[in-house]
Amino acid sequence: SEAFYRAEDSSAVPSYSGSGDLAYVIYTSGTTGKPKGVMLEHYSLCNRVLYMISYSNITSSDFHLFKTNVIFDVSFGEIFTHLCVGAGLQITRSIFDMDELNGLLLSKKFTSVHLVPSQYELVSTTIKTIHLEKIYFSGEALIPRILSDIDKNVTVYNYYGPTELGEITVFRPLEPSAASVIGKVFPNCRQYVLDANYTPVPVGVSGELYIGGAGLSRGYLNREELTAERFIANPFSTEADKAKGYTRLYKTGDLVRWLSDGNLEYLGRNDDQVKIRGYRIELGEVEHALSGVPGIRQSCVVCRERVTEGGTIKYLVGYYVPESGVLEQEVILSYLSGVLPEYMIPSTLTAVEYFPLTVNGKLDKRALPDADLGTSGEDYVAPETALELTVCKIWEELLGVERIGLTDDFFRIGGNSILAIKVISQVKKRLSADLTIKELFLNTTIKLLSILIQTKINTGEYLYNLKKERVFTAKELHETTPSQAWRYLEYKSGACHSMNAIIQKEMTNVDEGALAMAVDTLVARHESLRTVFLDRKIEKTKLFTLLYKGNTEVLQKIYPEDYFRPNLSLIDICKQKDKKDRIKSIIDKMYKYLFDFQKEQSFKCVLVKYTKRKYIFIFIIDHIIYDAHSLKIIESELFSIYNAYCSGLPNPLKALKLQFKDYANYHNEQLRGKRLFYHYYYFTKLFKEIPPRLKINSIGSFEKDILIDKNVTKPENFVITELLERRGYIFMVPSEILEQILEVISGLKISLFNFLLTAYCVFLSKISDQDDFIIDTPVTTRNNEDFSKIVGMLTGVLISRVKVDPEKSFTDLLFSCRTIITEAMDHVFFQNFTLALDANKDREDVSIKWDQVLSAQLNIVEESNLEVEKFESYHYSSAYAYSYINFNMRIVKNGILIDCTYKTEAINPLDISKICEGFITVLKTSINSPSIKLKTWNEIY
Repeated sequence: SEAFYRAEDSSAVPSYSGSGDLAYVIYTSGTTGKPKGVMLEHYSLCNRVLYMISYSNITSSDFHLFKTNVIFDVSFGEIFTHLCVGAGLQITRSIFDMDELNGLLLSKKFTSVHLVPSQYELVSTTIKTIHLEKIYFSGEALIPRILSDIDKNVTVYNYYGPTELGEITVFRPLEPSAASVIGKVFPNCRQYVLDANYTPVPVGVSGELYIGGAGLSRGYLNREELTAERFIANPFSTEADKAKGYTRLYKTGDLVRWLSDGNLEYLGRNDDQVKIRGYRIELGEVEHALSGVPGIRQSCVVCRERVTEGGTIKYLVGYYVPESGVLEQEVILSYLSGVLPEYMIPSTLTAVEYFPLTVNGKLDKRALPDADLGTSGEDYVAPETALELTVCKIWEELLGVERIGLTDDFFRIGGNSILAIKVISQVKKRLSADLTIKELFLNTTIKLLSILIQTKINTGEYLYNLKKERVFTAKELHETTPSQAWRYLEYKSGACHSMNAIIQKEMTNVDEGALAMAVDTLVARHESLRTVFLDRKIEKTKLFTLLYKGNTEVLQKIYPEDYFRPNLSLIDICKQKDKKDRIKSIIDKMYKYLFDFQKEQSFKCVLVKYTKRKYIFIFIIDHIIYDAHSLKIIESELFSIYNAYCSGLPNPLKALKLQFKDYANYHNEQLRGKRLFYHYYYFTKLFKEIPPRLKINSIGSFEKDILIDKNVTKPENFVITELLERRGYIFMVPSEILEQILEVISGLKISLFNFLLTAYCVFLSKISDQDDFIIDTPVTTRNNEDFSKIVGMLTGVLISRVKVDPEKSFTDLLFSCRTIITEAMDHVFFQNFTLALDANKDREDVSIKWDQVLSAQLNIVEESNLEVEKFESYHYSSAYAYSYINFNMRIVKNGILIDCTYKTEAINPLDISKICEGFITVLKTSINSPSIKLKTWNEIY
């Protein structure tokens, strides 16, 4: 038959295909769940086939074992590189039958084979016994251990290329350390390593790989939008490139970096980056470490998700193929702990006989077996005592893990700070033992925590059963917290100023009756919203003096649910012409309103109707009955109730188990007996020597006043409290700096608060030439699950005494601050700092006031769901400023939003923007030069 065709005249056969015509459409493996048809042209295929023949020295004497699935793009290179030179191809019957593959390798004298690294593990024993000349790898990252395993006489070719390009780079690694090097692109192709702003990165810096030129496909068949997203215009095209049609780039999604010799090193996938417990993790780094464990042939690490009471959590699962048998987990964990930080160690490890592969021969991560958290098999240590069983039960319920053993680590099996608070709450509820966050962080296994709890139960130390509030002679009178007492006495003295927060919401087509009922229901639900305050003189005792100044006791009186109804006022301004001015006037008046704590509720609620269909809902509340979490509760519950009433449904919320009066009792229990003296002596020691009052260096003058933009639009939900006629300046730390900070703290295993407090103190040292600071930070004390549902001021104060040593580095100061924070967390309930100051009688000025000692305030709130768009810094007046300078930080999606409030007697308003820019400079320097001495830092403005 061949002779028959040779006899025919081929000149009569027309040539229909040109270099720009479509050669084939091949579908990707569809890891996203929706396969994409990639269109490759003849020129692309010819360009790479001809270069591969030349580079790999393929001749007619080659005999290649072809076992690649033809739906895999690599198959085209294998087929045509060998057939074009007359080389032999042995096609296997199956692409998955490893017995057939091993049998063929042993029975015939092949010169070459193409393998995915995952497949090599299945034929490695056979390959060592035969005499291959070449092994081609592609499809997955090559690992050093495979290179070490291959005979030095075998030439290894490491090809790289996504389906959208085919093979596009090649490298011959000579040493195992070069396994991740993928080489240079083929001739007629273009390569760029760019950052997120499409700017080329320097040698050694990670960036995303973009490729263009002759190898580029047309795009995705019938997927125009996806094609436009992944294939972008090439901003670097030369005139010569444009003449050849090289005007597009493909966004590979692969992270690489330039090496000094001009080759590219593969670092991993963009989508292989995951965030665990706030830390950014590259899965490839964990896999590399796991593969380095003696006795492990191959490894894979995936990120899983699980829903718990603390929300959806992510955790790492490590899979491995052992060389023989199953390794002991402790051996693996011991090795990993020596090369990886704790947060990068997989929460669970699973041994498998082999890794499942896709039809293209790549590792199929979706087919890996499910891996349960917690220990299993021989590693599982069952709880024995009733107490251990109870603690295990608490963990299992909160973490959503079926079986937890005595040696399981709380954080490795998915625990976080939110769940830690819930654990403490449940331990208190079920075992009547009072734990602290610090104690749980130091005793992270069931065994250690059970020993600690048993010790507390045996000694009775710090044992506290949550009770209802203690009853006064008059039944309607109840305790207040020291913070509330301070706020009330400030009002009583006539020195009280507005400390209101506001909830403001645009609404349309409001059911006014349903909203009024919803507000009344909310007030009935939360006793704080129907509370007034009063005081009475009592005989002073030693304990009372430690808590309060003078001999005045402040109490709260709670009125019946319907006493203040209606709680919503309606203002109709539909017929008024100057509606915007009228609305602004209403909001300003409410915002600055001073409540009479003895006679009225400490909130006001107004619905302003300004057109037939449009309304503005305004809710203001004084700090005496709210904290930041309370605002979220009020808004969430109010509109849940309102939506139900609009639909004709009953109140959907369950009744509260506890009210603020119960919290006040709990709070004050932490300040009674031995505990009070424990806190008191801590602060007298802390304040034995006090730093000088903060004096901020001037960099400007008072020649003119700063412009206050009254019409500036504040970010949505950004609440600014108000106390004195002082000034404020709101600015933003950009997202790229926040991302860098998160990377730094992930490596050092410290908290974001730790980092920002340290940076804040360095900042203060730079603007004041002082080195000793007392920083005040409000913190939540909602350490009971029922407290999380209460409206009120459930806060404590974290006092950090930080000394900035210019001879130390920023990193040194970070770890010093971590110790300071840990110690201070035990004393957040005590707030009578003036008394602690007065206790040091040997000081000349024993009447010094707390606001003279306090260097600055720092408040940090995480608002991960809030994104601030098109933000511009702005000034405002009437700001809360207890100390000379205060930073109220909000960690949002795209940066850190900072409300800087300050006193004009200390800071010139003309200077404040430069001063705040100085804080950003401190952040940048702390990221880029964390190890140099602080005294060598440049000036920050």
